[in-house]
Amino acid sequence: MLCDDANDGCSLESVSLEEAQGMDERPRTPMTPASELGFELMSLDQDVKNLNIYAKAAVVDLCAMMPHYELHIRATEMVFNELFTELNIPKFSEADQLAVTSGLTPGQEIDALIRSRSLCIPWGSENDEPGFHSIFGITKKREEIVMKLIDDDITGLVYEEMVVFLKGLQSNGVNLGVISTCEHARYMLEKARLAYLFQSIIDPKVMLEYRHRQKPSPDAFLKACSDIGVGTAETIIIESTSEGIQAAREGNFGLVIGMVHASAHHSFDTAMRDLANADFVTDDIRTVTMQTILAWYIKGVQKDSWKLSFNTYSPNLETTRETLTTVGNGYFSSRGCFELYSETHSSDPENTSYLVHYPGHYINGVYSRTLTNLNGEKVINTDLVNCPDWSMIRVSIGDEPFVSPLEQEILNYTHQLNLKTAVMERALTFLDKSGRISRIESSRLVSMDLTHVAAINFIFTAINYTDRVTIRSGVDCALKNNLVKRYTGLQNKHIHLVACGQPDPAGPFYVVAKVHTPATVISTSVRNNVRLTDNTGSHQVRSSGAMAKDKQVFEDFSAMVHAGGSLTLEKIVSVYTTRDAPDAKDGEALGATKYIYRKQSATFLDIKEESMRSITAFLHGNEEFGSYHVDGEHADVVKMSLKIIEDLHSYHRVLDPHRQAWQDIWDTTDLQIKGDRACQRITRIHTYNLFVTASSPHTSQHDAGILARGLHGEAYRGHVFWDELYAFPFYLSTYPDICKGHLLYRYNRLPAARCAAKKEKLRGAMFPWQSADTGEEVTQSVHFNPLTQKWHVDKSFRQKHVNIAVFYNAWLYQERSHDLEITDKVFEMMLSIALMWASKCELGEDGRYHIRSVMGPDDFHDSYNGEEGVSDNAYTNVMVVWLLKRTLEVMPKVPKQVVARSGLTNGDLEMFNDIIKRMFVSINAEGVLEQFAGFFSLPNLNMSVYNQNTTSLIRMDLVLQAEGKKIADYQILKQADALMLWYLLSTSEVFAIITDLGYTLPEGMDGKKLLKVNTDFYVPITNDGSMLSYLVHAHVAGELREAKDQWSWFTEASRSDIYNKVGTTGEGIHCSVMAGSLSFIETWFAGLQHISKGVWRIAPNLPSHWSSVTLRRRISGYVYSFKVSDTEVRILLEDDLVHGVDPVMFKITDTQVQPGPWVPVVIQYSSLCKMKEFYDLMHKTWHHRKVMSNNYFMGSILWDKKQLQILRWVHKTLTSLPVGENGKAKLWLSGGTKMECELSYEINELAKDICFLERGEAALVDLIKKDIPEFSEWLEKGLEFLKGISFKNWITDRDGTTNNYCGRYNSSVQSVYNSIWITRFALCCNKAVFITSAPLANPGIVNVSVNFEQAFAYSGSKGREYIDANGVRQSFGITEEETFKMRELNWRLSELCRQPEYTKFTMIGSGLQLKFAQTTVARQDISGTIRRKESEDFLEKIKEICEDISPNGFEVQDTKLDVEVMPLRSESSNLADLKGRGFDKGDGLIWLNDQLFLELDEGPNLITGDTSGDVPMVRECMRLCPENTYVIFVTQDKKLMKEVSELCPRSLFVPCPDMLCYLLSEAAKRYALATYPTKANKLFPL
Repeated sequence: MLCDDANDGCSLESVSLEEAQGMDERPRTPMTPASELGFELMSLDQDVKNLNIYAKAAVVDLCAMMPHYELHIRATEMVFNELFTELNIPKFSEADQLAVTSGLTPGQEIDALIRSRSLCIPWGSENDEPGFHSIFGITKKREEIVMKLIDDDITGLVYEEMVVFLKGLQSNGVNLGVISTCEHARYMLEKARLAYLFQSIIDPKVMLEYRHRQKPSPDAFLKACSDIGVGTAETIIIESTSEGIQAAREGNFGLVIGMVHASAHHSFDTAMRDLANADFVTDDIRTVTMQTILAWYIKGVQKDSWKLSFNTYSPNLETTRETLTTVGNGYFSSRGCFELYSETHSSDPENTSYLVHYPGHYINGVYSRTLTNLNGEKVINTDLVNCPDWSMIRVSIGDEPFVSPLEQEILNYTHQLNLKTAVMERALTFLDKSGRISRIESSRLVSMDLTHVAAINFIFTAINYTDRVTIRSGVDCALKNNLVKRYTGLQNKHIHLVACGQPDPAGPFYVVAKVHTPATVISTSVRNNVRLTDNTGSHQVRSSGAMAKDKQVFEDFSAMVHAGGSLTLEKIVSVYTTRDAPDAKDGEALGATKYIYRKQSATFLDIKEESMRSITAFLHGNEEFGSYHVDGEHADVVKMSLKIIEDLHSYHRVLDPHRQAWQDIWDTTDLQIKGDRACQRITRIHTYNLFVTASSPHTSQHDAGILARGLHGEAYRGHVFWDELYAFPFYLSTYPDICKGHLLYRYNRLPAARCAAKKEKLRGAMFPWQSADTGEEVTQSVHFNPLTQKWHVDKSFRQKHVNIAVFYNAWLYQERSHDLEITDKVFEMMLSIALMWASKCELGEDGRYHIRSVMGPDDFHDSYNGEEGVSDNAYTNVMVVWLLKRTLEVMPKVPKQVVARSGLTNGDLEMFNDIIKRMFVSINAEGVLEQFAGFFSLPNLNMSVYNQNTTSLIRMDLVLQAEGKKIADYQILKQADALMLWYLLSTSEVFAIITDLGYTLPEGMDGKKLLKVNTDFYVPITNDGSMLSYLVHAHVAGELREAKDQWSWFTEASRSDIYNKVGTTGEGIHCSVMAGSLSFIETWFAGLQHISKGVWRIAPNLPSHWSSVTLRRRISGYVYSFKVSDTEVRILLEDDLVHGVDPVMFKITDTQVQPGPWVPVVIQYSSLCKMKEFYDLMHKTWHHRKVMSNNYFMGSILWDKKQLQILRWVHKTLTSLPVGENGKAKLWLSGGTKMECELSYEINELAKDICFLERGEAALVDLIKKDIPEFSEWLEKGLEFLKGISFKNWITDRDGTTNNYCGRYNSSVQSVYNSIWITRFALCCNKAVFITSAPLANPGIVNVSVNFEQAFAYSGSKGREYIDANGVRQSFGITEEETFKMRELNWRLSELCRQPEYTKFTMIGSGLQLKFAQTTVARQDISGTIRRKESEDFLEKIKEICEDISPNGFEVQDTKLDVEVMPLRSESSNLADLKGRGFDKGDGLIWLNDQLFLELDEGPNLITGDTSGDVPMVRECMRLCPENTYVIFVTQDKKLMKEVSELCPRSLFVPCPDMLCYLLSEAAKRYALATYPTKANKLFPL
């Protein structure tokens, strides 16, 4: 239930703000993802005013409204009981019901049931009679029975409460859609008289037509949203299946309601569990009210975005979930593994299920070097150590041994990370083998306030029994590094328990563990507090003291727990290492200073054996620790770990300051997105995990780098790579001290980098590809291929481009920060790296410099033509030119002593200058940069021969290796090196470097075109084995203004870890991708881009479904907050000015501002520049206009101020567009083509709507009178013409008749005033029907009309398809062959027009119109926007598609502007009797007369039109009803007037659509006042 009162909300009436103020919070059911909504609605009116996204549509699965599957089950039972009795085999059973509802096709269901009885019945043919012994025959028989059951009993199956609920939503302005997998869905809705409720009905026929996927894909829901014209954030989904809930989640909808219906084949509890991932779960829809929905949209969505929840226990997903719910503070971390994990499932590599759970605990900077003998080869590896498990808790009940609850029957399970408070929570209820039910609730945190402290709150409750319960809490030192299966052949034991003690039996105990090499000592201290809570109160439970056994040190707490009672453990933990010794200064910890400056040793370091009796005096158990003792230095570490928890006696003493510390982080870093709940949660997950990995000050003070896979696992062995390149911009704009700490980490290892350069006979400094504690190269020398089960040589240490990343970030830091403290160190690194690269450049015989024996970021290519590494990698060569230029620029700022330390000379500077003029870059004739010398000569790899699954495609290097091939021998990339240039540099920078080097590019090529040709070449051959390529591709798509591709690549990047795209999230996160996706939002969607020192540009480019982005960033030493929406940018400088530091200058379109402190600056702007954006904008007005029109006729004439404001803003946007000399607006098509558009219709209709809505109807009429001479005379004449006539039917055209003409159908959105005027008249007629040549929908007349629901029937394609006033949709019958050809044609043309080079054709003129039995697509417009050759090539492409589908099967007509395609008529075609002429509106009217029961022969009928194409309607109507047909045409064409008058003597001609519409409105008013005074009040509310 969603509320306690089941009677509350039986009907949904309109909720006023005043009524909503006192609404109660609606608690969720126990099965919902979060426990409660948890917010008050005392100030709801203000919240609603500020609410940008709210419910505008609801899409319901038909099963949630009527259990139609019950009909199928009954029909199947009837068919099979007869058949099985005949064959003397078991009858249809309850188990068989699951097969019926398993999502198979009808034929597959029948076949599966027959095979379940070990029978084999042939499929037969589609011509088999119902009941014939074939699959087809039996299926047809069942369908007959289903149809009869529908006719007999459909109303009895309808959930009336759901219908009432949906009608209530509709009365509140929420549009409705329905989806179903049932082929009879539309028929069932019509028989139940419910079809009229829905604007969109998505059934299997529609899914097939549009080639949409079934659930759990969200395609059906998205199609319904498209039909209705709303975004996903504005849509409620009501579902009753787990697949549907999954689809709704995938579709990113605003609210997902799980509707529980217990049935014969699903218990109530099972159904509840299946729907657990919904936002609300209920078994009574009456408990969901408008108050509930408003509350969710106002506060619930926001609160939900702070939680990452898992509501089922899934063994195969647990390691991924544990990674994503890791808690940490940048110094140390703890994976989200359950404290009571099964020990046999964690660290035993011989157990096949050992990866179900993995307790991982890591300390940043604590590494171990180990030696493994592999086939006689000695392999040294350096690993981030899996440290002692301080989260260990065990529970036993009675005399039974300690057993994991996860091995019992789990009744209820939730695992959740609260991102806002950084607390990992878990709750589960389980039933053990003795019938006892217990509940466990645990919370865990690693303090962001106290660097070395963590805490666990653990509650064990006995539900239905009384018994003695024992809780064991301790530290487990038996763990190994076993997370990454690929590493299991290597030495993985890194720690040994060497000492433990408990100075006070009632106080904390400590555990000392030693890492092999270097000799880091880890001290973990634990304070356990346990209390028993029952009906007598709360009592302290004490242990008998710490014990040591099996490499575990622990305390046991035992008490008798009565039913309903609980034991609560508060576990406070502190962790220190010898790297944290008190004498470590300036961020250089003891471990680093001790080992950094000497050669790495593979031997273990000895520690002095001087005992500290006070520390080692208290040992329990049977563990033998040998002769090791803790010396004085290490005693300090133990003392520190004990000291810090001395006064921390409770969980909340740790929690409260920790929560405040995280609030400070969120105040600085949170990206707030309105309109996209999925992306909002993802950005917070990314931000959270980045601060778990590196946080200020915890990381920056401990000489540790930014780990590529975070502090979340053991992938990449916990090493530091080049990933800092992607992470730096985010950290620099939020917590620059993290960047500072990482630069110091690099600087502390500069001596090792100099040694590495010297070893390769280079000057300067060369940082390693993989770095750990010493600064030496720790890249593994071998890698394991699971396909060959062998170890292979790894040459990735050649990726010297990591030095470009170090240089780039050093340059970025000194460029954007005002930190002078480490400037000298930054400059020293930059100069040392530049010197290394210059010394690696070789002057060739061609007079150019070459760089050999390297690898680019694409590590598929580690060699070429037998040589080690590759030569002249494009990314490396161009970036070396760039960094040498930057070095020369900073030289005047570098102190002499820094230059001296770097070893740089004047001769080196001269060489720098020479290299930047003569570097070699290979470029082909089209302008494509060759990835490396020889790459163009490599053959392509035929990917079609490989199994198309994600894993094999991503790791094609391993696949080919298993085939005895080398991936380096093919043109396939893990990531495109060349495109990386544009990720770091602007298009103009790359272009300038290439041209300054003296290379000649193709004529007319500029920076954008250079990027375009390289993107077109490299993206298709990149398999995105590195998720970093998603970010690069998204970035270049942004540069090329390809919004769809940009969003697609961004989505791939941002979801990659959370959705475990490459299957390795369980091994650790990808920090670079998470940080890069956050920076992408800042740079591209919010549009905050650095131009030069102290100058930034803001060029917003929000995704169409986002309404705003709010963020706070640190720029040039100051904190600024930004709010970017579709209409304006708000900037606030949140710091006082500092002497000598100027605030930043921001450029927004043509405006330039320099905000002062504490005074917000608001700049309004127009971001509209693309045709697609223009169409999206007009579509938004369609929705708002439709709501206003419907509200008017439902009695609400107080216009929504927000909707009116949107219309004003759209009007302002359109009028402010740049225009050419001819006054036409300039908009961009895809591919860089600019189009001039006449926007007078859109602008004028908006202006008239604003006048009508703000000033009233009389003011609008006065405005229109100015444009219509003799207005009053026309009106008087028209009223006299219509006087006293009560029309049975009104048949009308749209464009040019009731609607002013627009040059682009897709933007010809009907205005509110127009809708109100013509709807008044329609409601006075028995039936009103639109007949238009345009398509019916998608896009079509229903997508641009905003008339009141049920006022009109709409027909498209000259009447060949229609939707009646009740929402029933039908089409003119054509043959099955014609249907197939048109369906295939429409799909192929749609796919063609989705391709970037052809999208432009949908944006001009008629666009793409998928009519019934005819398709129209524009190839040119009247302005000649498209180049002639492109237009002709497009025509040929259409002809090729037609010929491919059916040779000589289509008629293709070319008007030079439009291409019209229709099937050639066959003898059996319903179009064959037109005697050689085309189908016209008269034919359509005759068909509609029968379908809609118009009874045209009775009259009176009114026909309105404006062109000769409408004359056939007059012809046919006069044939049927010559004495009672009236005609009004909007024309002054005398020839047309004569033709119409001769057909119908009762004809009137008016000058324009506005005149006609106002005339009809006034006629309706007079008629209604005279005939139906009560109806008049509804048509003309005061």
